[in-house]
Amino acid sequence: MSQAMPLTPSLDDTWTSAVAGGPGRSLRVRLKPLSSDWVHRATTRVDVSWRAPWRDRLVHGGPSLATDARMIALERAITTAVEASGTARLQIVETVDCVRTWSFYATDPAQLVDHIEMIVNRSDVPRLAVTMTEDPEWIADKNARADLVLPKTILVPRPQLVAPNREKSFTETTVRASR
Repeated sequence: MSQAMPLTPSLDDTWTSAVAGGPGRSLRVRLKPLSSDWVHRATTRVDVSWRAPWRDRLVHGGPSLATDARMIALERAITTAVEASGTARLQIVETVDCVRTWSFYATDPAQLVDHIEMIVNRSDVPRLAVTMTEDPEWIADKNARADLVLPKTILVPRPQLVAPNREKSFTETTVRASR
């Protein structure tokens, strides 16, 4: 009945990813590492949202594999074009239920929107919602990072008896902790 939704593959391996869910709700997030160069140059956040058909949510709990594949193709087309031109950088990708939102930080938002329109006009993408917000402090990125629960590796002492003149032994354990 339900198809497993894979985490959207990244364009490269520098993304931090998390998947969460609750009753009737699914959330997938990917964050690109911060680049101090972009933080100072790009002050406008452009959010592009695609709402998958509600049938996808009813049947699959989120975008179906077919819809997800179309979303991945759109993401790659836009990201490749805008990052090659130096116009914008894809920073956050969130999928909540049936809505996927790509958050770009742009040095030239008008040119980013032109790229998006050109790509959408050449494809079979349904209507997208595009919003622009001045975000010189990168608040959306900071909030996404603060809300994301990431695995952290910490050293935890192994419970064992230790001879008086020997060092304690430690083992590496991965625990889930918020940043």
